[in-house]
Amino acid sequence: MLLGEFMTSRALMQFARPLVVKRAPMGAYDNQGKYIAQLPQMMQIMAVVQPLQGQELQLVEEGARTSNTIKLYTDTELRTVDVNKQIDADRVIFNQREYQVFRVEDWSAGGYWKAYCSEVLSDGLPH
Repeated sequence: MLLGEFMTSRALMQFARPLVVKRAPMGAYDNQGKYIAQLPQMMQIMAVVQPLQGQELQLVEEGARTSNTIKLYTDTELRTVDVNKQIDADRVIFNQREYQVFRVEDWSAGGYWKAYCSEVLSDGLPH
Protein backbone atom coordinates (compact mmCIF):
# COMPACT_ATOMS: atom_id res chain seq x y z
CA MET A 1 0.00 0.00 0.00
CA LEU A 2 1.40 3.37 -0.99
CA LEU A 3 0.97 6.04 1.65
CA GLY A 4 -0.42 9.33 0.40
CA GLU A 5 -1.25 12.70 1.88
CA PHE A 6 -4.76 11.44 2.70
CA MET A 7 -3.39 9.29 5.51
CA THR A 8 -4.13 10.22 9.09
CA SER A 9 -1.62 9.94 11.87
CA ARG A 10 -3.45 6.98 13.39
CA ALA A 11 -3.46 5.00 10.13
CA LEU A 12 0.11 6.02 9.42
CA MET A 13 1.48 4.82 12.73
CA GLN A 14 0.29 1.26 12.09
CA PHE A 15 3.22 0.93 9.67
CA ALA A 16 5.76 2.93 11.68
CA ARG A 17 9.05 1.64 13.06
CA PRO A 18 11.38 3.21 15.62
CA LEU A 19 14.22 5.33 14.23
CA VAL A 20 16.98 7.32 15.91
CA VAL A 21 17.30 11.02 15.08
CA LYS A 22 20.46 13.02 15.77
CA ARG A 23 19.58 16.66 16.40
CA ALA A 24 22.35 19.19 16.79
CA PRO A 25 21.45 21.93 19.27
CA MET A 26 22.38 25.49 18.46
CA GLY A 27 25.98 26.26 19.22
CA ALA A 28 27.32 29.38 20.85
CA TYR A 29 30.17 31.84 20.36
CA ASP A 30 32.93 32.16 22.92
CA ASN A 31 34.50 35.47 24.05
CA GLN A 32 36.90 35.44 21.07
CA GLY A 33 34.03 35.03 18.59
CA LYS A 34 34.80 31.38 17.84
CA TYR A 35 31.74 29.22 17.18
CA ILE A 36 31.46 26.26 19.55
CA ALA A 37 29.27 23.44 18.25
CA GLN A 38 27.28 21.36 20.71
CA LEU A 39 27.05 17.57 20.75
CA PRO A 40 23.97 16.21 18.97
CA GLN A 41 21.04 15.01 21.02
CA MET A 42 19.72 11.55 20.21
CA MET A 43 15.99 10.93 20.20
CA GLN A 44 13.77 8.11 19.06
CA ILE A 45 10.83 8.69 16.74
CA MET A 46 8.28 6.46 15.04
CA ALA A 47 8.22 6.74 11.25
CA VAL A 48 7.25 4.97 8.06
CA VAL A 49 10.20 4.79 5.65
CA GLN A 50 9.76 4.59 1.87
CA PRO A 51 11.97 5.20 -1.17
CA LEU A 52 11.41 8.31 -3.27
CA GLN A 53 9.43 7.65 -6.42
CA GLY A 54 8.72 9.34 -9.75
CA GLN A 55 8.42 13.09 -9.50
CA GLU A 56 9.68 13.12 -5.92
CA LEU A 57 13.16 12.51 -7.33
CA GLN A 58 12.95 16.00 -8.85
CA LEU A 59 13.12 17.37 -5.28
CA VAL A 60 16.68 16.06 -4.96
CA GLU A 61 19.47 18.33 -6.19
CA GLU A 62 20.61 17.31 -9.64
CA GLY A 63 24.07 16.15 -8.62
CA ALA A 64 22.69 14.03 -5.77
CA ARG A 65 19.98 12.12 -7.63
CA THR A 66 22.08 8.97 -7.69
CA SER A 67 22.41 8.97 -3.90
CA ASN A 68 20.32 6.84 -1.60
CA THR A 69 17.25 8.88 -0.67
CA ILE A 70 14.25 8.07 1.48
CA LYS A 71 11.08 9.75 2.67
CA LEU A 72 9.66 9.52 6.16
CA TYR A 73 6.12 9.90 7.41
CA THR A 74 6.25 10.73 11.11
CA ASP A 75 4.28 12.45 13.84
CA THR A 76 7.49 14.22 14.93
CA GLU A 77 8.45 17.49 13.25
CA LEU A 78 11.95 17.16 11.77
CA ARG A 79 14.28 20.03 10.85
CA THR A 80 16.19 21.04 7.76
CA VAL A 81 19.19 23.38 7.67
CA ASP A 82 18.38 26.99 8.57
CA VAL A 83 21.45 29.15 8.01
CA ASN A 84 19.83 32.29 9.45
CA LYS A 85 18.99 30.53 12.72
CA GLN A 86 22.24 28.52 12.66
CA ILE A 87 20.33 25.24 12.85
CA ASP A 88 21.74 22.04 11.36
CA ALA A 89 19.46 19.54 9.68
CA ASP A 90 18.33 16.51 11.61
CA ARG A 91 20.02 13.23 10.77
CA VAL A 92 18.13 9.94 10.79
CA ILE A 93 19.65 6.50 11.30
CA PHE A 94 17.99 3.84 9.12
CA ASN A 95 19.42 0.37 8.35
CA GLN A 96 22.82 1.35 9.83
CA ARG A 97 23.03 4.33 7.44
CA GLU A 98 22.79 8.01 8.27
CA TYR A 99 20.49 10.31 6.29
CA GLN A 100 20.20 14.09 6.43
CA VAL A 101 16.78 15.75 6.20
CA PHE A 102 16.70 18.14 3.23
CA ARG A 103 12.99 18.91 2.94
CA VAL A 104 9.99 18.75 5.29
CA GLU A 105 6.34 19.06 4.33
CA ASP A 106 3.86 20.04 7.04
CA TRP A 107 0.86 17.73 7.01
CA SER A 108 0.23 18.37 10.71
CA ALA A 109 -3.47 18.96 9.99
CA GLY A 110 -3.49 15.20 9.33
CA GLY A 111 -1.21 14.57 12.29
CA TYR A 112 2.11 14.00 10.54
CA TRP A 113 5.08 15.45 8.68
CA LYS A 114 6.68 14.13 5.52
CA ALA A 115 10.47 14.42 5.44
CA TYR A 116 12.84 13.78 2.55
CA CYS A 117 16.33 12.56 3.44
CA SER A 118 19.57 11.95 1.57
CA GLU A 119 22.27 9.52 2.67
CA VAL A 120 25.31 11.03 4.37
CA LEU A 121 28.65 9.82 3.06
CA SER A 122 31.50 8.60 5.24
CA ASP A 123 33.03 12.11 5.14
CA GLY A 124 29.95 13.39 6.98
CA LEU A 125 28.49 15.28 4.03
CA PRO A 126 25.15 14.52 2.42
CA HIS A 127 25.51 12.92 -1.02
